[in-house]
Order: sequence, then structure tokens, then C-alpha cells
Amino acid sequence: MSLFYLFILFIILQPTILLHEIGHAIGIILFTKDCEANIFLGKASFENKIKFSIGRMHFYLSLGIVGFCFMTDREASKNLSRKQLMIIDASGPLMSLFIFLIAVIASLILGEFHFPLKELALLNIVIFITSACPYTYPSWEGALAGMPSDGLRILRLARKQDAWKGKV
Repeated sequence: MSLFYLFILFIILQPTILLHEIGHAIGIILFTKDCEANIFLGKASFENKIKFSIGRMHFYLSLGIVGFCFMTDREASKNLSRKQLMIIDASGPLMSLFIFLIAVIASLILGEFHFPLKELALLNIVIFITSACPYTYPSWEGALAGMPSDGLRILRLARKQDAWKGKV
């Protein structure tokens, strides 16, 4: 694999992760009246970031291979049903799956996988699978280490457990 190809993958990865997190933010906005969504690309910090807002979505962006989306009002999540929380957790992986399908359909219309459709499809299906599978991120995952995946949070909610704590 060439250095150029790795650079292109990294560049395509940025909007891919961002769109996954926007999926979560859309769920937050749909199910809350006043709550806002903080979307982070890179570490979940407010420092050294490009900052802007679109409606109730606040973006804090830097280069990174991880992303996060949090409600600005953590207490608001206590007013949401388990089903609503499950949909919010599922909306990120569903966004990744949707983008994967769009890339595949576009490539079928064009007659073959064109650059960067193949890379976009590949990254989105990987993000869909790795976020939808129920597990705790391993220590080598950096900023995600020890956190439950979207799939694990959904499974815990389905079992009427705390989505962020406890073992399955």
C-alpha cells in the first residue's frame, strides 16, 4: 500500500467518522426538545478544535481516527425512554450503513467502483460493523479504550441495564 493511498484513506476517514457522529446527533435532536448535541472529531475535548454550530449541533473538529457525540444536557437523557436511547445509539451505525449503501449504489450506477467510492464503502462498512457489534473497546483503541460500543450500549438497554456500566 502506498503512502499516498494511506493518506487518502485518512482524508476519507475524517468525514466518514463525522457523518457517523452526525447520525447520533440527529437522533438526539429528534427525541429531545431543547437538548443540543456536541460532536467531536478526534478526542472529546473543547481545546484546539475548529468550532462551529449548525442548529442544535455543535462541532469540535480536529484530525483524528475517533469521534464522539454527547448530549449537552446529560440530565435530559433521564427523560428519554430506553427505546429512544436505543435509537440514538443505533443512529450512528445506521448512518454508516446508509453511506455504505449509497457508495455501493453509486458504483453500480457508474458501472464499477470508482475512486473514492470503494474506499468510502469500505470505511463505512468497517465503522458500521465495529460500532454495531457489542463489545468494550480494547486498550489499544486510544480515546475509545474501555468504552462500550454502540452495539453494546443497545444490548445493555435491551436487557434493562445501564448502557454505560456493567458487564453483559
